[in-house]
Amino acid sequence: MYKNKIIEMYPVANDTFSNVEFRDRVVGASTPSKDRINPALLQDVQTAASKAGIQVSITTAVSGHKTGSRHETGNAIDIAMVNNQGWSNERNAKKKGIYDDIQRLVSELEKLGYKKNVGESGNPKVVLTFGFKNHHHHVHVSNTTDSSNEPSPEVKPTTNDISKEDLENLTKNMGNIGSDFKRDLLKKMLGGSGFASSLVDMIPENYTKDTHLFDSEINRIKNLMK
Repeated sequence: MYKNKIIEMYPVANDTFSNVEFRDRVVGASTPSKDRINPALLQDVQTAASKAGIQVSITTAVSGHKTGSRHETGNAIDIAMVNNQGWSNERNAKKKGIYDDIQRLVSELEKLGYKKNVGESGNPKVVLTFGFKNHHHHVHVSNTTDSSNEPSPEVKPTTNDISKEDLENLTKNMGNIGSDFKRDLLKKMLGGSGFASSLVDMIPENYTKDTHLFDSEINRIKNLMK
């Protein structure tokens, strides 16, 4: 997908990720800090490393790698260091106390949709690690899509976020419950203040006691909020 869009890859030297660093010349002439990398891939690596509670070092991306792979298009990176330590094989990683850290990273990537130790053909998101040929000393992560599984920030509803459907669901099957309860519930749903909440205060008391009249007044509010 990104093969013809290399110029749109992420300029890593201009941005930082709290759990990801770019180590130049750890592997040959590779300079990942100067490479342009798929931003969705980088964000997923950051998310996985953060959830795993570790620091990872990207040691190879585009430069210093063979052509004809996802590395060439900026859709793959190699992580050869975790918590500032490299490893030569599974046994060595256990000896250094980073084996579990690596496994947690891989596990978090799997949760983000990355297929573990499978061929990349037909699989847009892949992570290769212990058990996959020639990946005993690094973790390879690739993503050919332009979307990450970055958690969306929590968005608190505001008056403008309340839709007609919200109001309909709110008032549905309310029956003849107390008028004060109806008003309080509406205010909480509308954020407790603002334009729509003020309209609730304008509903006459006898309207909130009568379900039919109350629903009619809600319809009036919905029209005002269009």
